[in-house]
Amino acid sequence: MKIKKVLRSFFLKRGLIGFLFFLSFLHIGKSDDKNYYVTRVIDGDTIELETGELVRYIGIDTPEVREKKNGRWIYRPQPFAEEAKALNEKWVEGKKVHLERDVEKFDKYGRVLAYVYVDDFFVNEALVRQGYARLLTIRPDVKHAHDFKKALEEAKKNHRGMWK
Repeated sequence: MKIKKVLRSFFLKRGLIGFLFFLSFLHIGKSDDKNYYVTRVIDGDTIELETGELVRYIGIDTPEVREKKNGRWIYRPQPFAEEAKALNEKWVEGKKVHLERDVEKFDKYGRVLAYVYVDDFFVNEALVRQGYARLLTIRPDVKHAHDFKKALEEAKKNHRGMWK
């Protein structure tokens, strides 16, 4: 019985040390001041970085290009999904982006949560302003919620994107 406790303690400690070692290699968790190269655009509000990590844009939601059916992803774009993805590709794919973090660092799927910039161009807000993203305010990540609300009002007023 005592041996089981010792072994359990040993493996728990080793597991914790291994996990901490792994975290030390996660570039995003260390600093928000670094720029990251975007290797792939998944859809209108999700990108993949050179680190292999996926980034989910905070505060917005774009139409989905695919859905999960019977445990598999299938291509089935919602209205305006292709347009949102194309804009996101135009603005960030193959470019260096700066990530601004809010309170929550990751979503329930393990994706990095961030506001995304190319130089001074705020991608999250621009997608809303062009009418290809809705608001998705989830507390406590509300740093730019007011800006997004103003951008959405502008998109609707000017009949842009999905508000035509």
